[in-house]
Amino acid sequence: MILIRRIKWFSLYQFELQMRHPFIDQKTLIVAVMANILAGGLASCSANTAVLATDILSQVADGQPVRYDGVIVVGDLNFSSLNDPKIEGTVELTNSTIFNATFDGVTFEKEVVFWGTIFQNASFDKTTFLALADLGKTSFGNAALLERSLARQ
Repeated sequence: MILIRRIKWFSLYQFELQMRHPFIDQKTLIVAVMANILAGGLASCSANTAVLATDILSQVADGQPVRYDGVIVVGDLNFSSLNDPKIEGTVELTNSTIFNATFDGVTFEKEVVFWGTIFQNASFDKTTFLALADLGKTSFGNAALLERSLARQ
């Protein structure tokens, strides 16, 4: 079971990496993963499971709370693509990795927790947080906070 998860994670990681950096070949990717294993990084990497961004967006669209810890979000997590820009459910994505996220024009009515999450690319243009927005220990590779992103106290 653990081996299957490792292979699944590796395949999704390989897919995401090749989508972003098509110049990386299979040998380079295998060497990078092997170096991570030898450096002791496999324990932390293998615990991560992949979740499709479309699954998260479907949960939000259905009004369900979103709660994930230690996942890798595969695909574009584009909250701006939802029909209703008001998110009424709680969103908790903790200790996770999100490669692409867009929250432009979205209003979060309940708490949002991104504690310990890594955003590679994220946009928060005109995003409003009406409840708790916990971004503690969150890191951003490339973030855009363009206009009037705010939180109500």
